[in-house]
Amino acid sequence: WRTRIRALIIGVVATLAFRALRPGVLGTILSLFVYANDDPSVQHRTDQYPMVQKYFMDRPWLGRGLGTFLPKQYILLDNEFLVTLISGGLLALAAFIMLFVGGYFVGRSIRHHGIDDSVRHLGQALAASLLAALIASGTFDAMSFPTFVGALFLLLGAVGALFRLRHVPDVSATDGDPRSPSDSLRPILCTTLAVRWDRLLQADVRGSSR
Repeated sequence: WRTRIRALIIGVVATLAFRALRPGVLGTILSLFVYANDDPSVQHRTDQYPMVQKYFMDRPWLGRGLGTFLPKQYILLDNEFLVTLISGGLLALAAFIMLFVGGYFVGRSIRHHGIDDSVRHLGQALAASLLAALIASGTFDAMSFPTFVGALFLLLGAVGALFRLRHVPDVSATDGDPRSPSDSLRPILCTTLAVRWDRLLQADVRGSSR
C-alpha cells in the first residue's frame, strides 16, 4: 500500500505541475473523450460501420483473406480489430485478441509467482505493455506498421522467456550468489530491443520514402 500511495501522490503532483506548465492541454485531452461525438475523426470512423458490417456479413467466419483488404482498393480503417474481422473473420479476430490476452495473463502469473520482486515487477510491466498494445490496436491499423508488429512479438517473446525462468535462480560461477532471472535477462532484452527497434525504424523510413 505504501508504494501505491506514493505513486498516487506522485501522479497528483505531476498532473498539477503539467497543468501549470502547459495550461489547457489537459482540458484538450479531456475534451477528446467528453465531446467525442462531435469530433470529426470519430464521426468519420463511425460512418464506416455500415460498410464494415456489409463486408463482415459476406464472409463472417474466415473473412475475405488476410492481407487483401487494402486501403487503396477499399477504405482506410483506423481500427485493427475491424481490419482483422473483415480480412480473417471471427476466427482471425479471436486469434488476434488471444495473442495479447495470453501474453497478459502469463505476465500476471509471473507477477504473482515470480521468484523475487524484480521478476514480479518485470512480469507486471510486460503484462501492462501488452494490455496497452491491445487497447491501442482499436485506434489504428496496428498490424500495418512494422514497428508495432516487431515490438509486439518482442514483448511476447520476453514474457515467454521470463515465464520459463521465473522460478530458476541464476547462480554465479564466481561467488555462488543467487541472482534473479531478470538480472540475466535484462542486458539481453535491452540489447535485442535496441537492435530490433533500430531496424524497424529504418524499415519505416524506407517505406515512407517510397
